[in-house]
Amino acid sequence: MPGTELAKWRQQNEEMNEEIRSIRISDDIEAMLTDYDAKKQRLNEVLRAPRNREDMFECFKEKFPIRELTEFVDEAESHEVVFDILFAKFAGGPVTAETMKNVYNNWLPLRSEMMEVVPQLIIETPYAYVHRV
Repeated sequence: MPGTELAKWRQQNEEMNEEIRSIRISDDIEAMLTDYDAKKQRLNEVLRAPRNREDMFECFKEKFPIRELTEFVDEAESHEVVFDILFAKFAGGPVTAETMKNVYNNWLPLRSEMMEVVPQLIIETPYAYVHRV
């Protein structure tokens, strides 16, 4: 099918993909990815700590110095603030005003979507029950 528009588009697409593959990632990006992987590894170590809040918090304080906390939360003042944001879902974690606000704000869209997927049928008579089921 050479000469067709689709063949030309495919050839251009393959050439563009080849150019993208040939671009070398700069040293800055490689350093950033390495740093990201290291932080991810340390967060995984905190997650593997015993599943109580105190042990996880102690592990978090050991793994992350104060100077790195602002990378998670701007203007972070303490380990407690960052830990509560990152690990709020674990038992003993705080239920913050922000969590409650998000639940409240998302309830109406969730309810309306649920009603579209699983509509409620009001059945007032046995005849309606037999003919709607």
